[in-house]
Amino acid sequence: MENPIMFTEQELEDLKDLHSQYQTIIYQWGQLQIELRLLKDKELEIESNYNSLRMKERAIMDSLNSKYGEGTLNLDSGTF
Repeated sequence: MENPIMFTEQELEDLKDLHSQYQTIIYQWGQLQIELRLLKDKELEIESNYNSLRMKERAIMDSLNSKYGEGTLNLDSGTF
């Protein structure tokens, strides 16, 4: 069996530093994936709220149109 090759202190330090940098990147990547998941969940919640609001708007507009006919609402003056 051949004698094992010994790395220099600098080579070992460089390899350890490289390994540490990889670990940092992997951790950051995982954190980013979690943040993306949370953002996606928030996006779905906001989209659902938006859709509910549109349905409520449609119901109000249908009610106003059936009561007053077709027209345009001016929120500033409160006129139709």
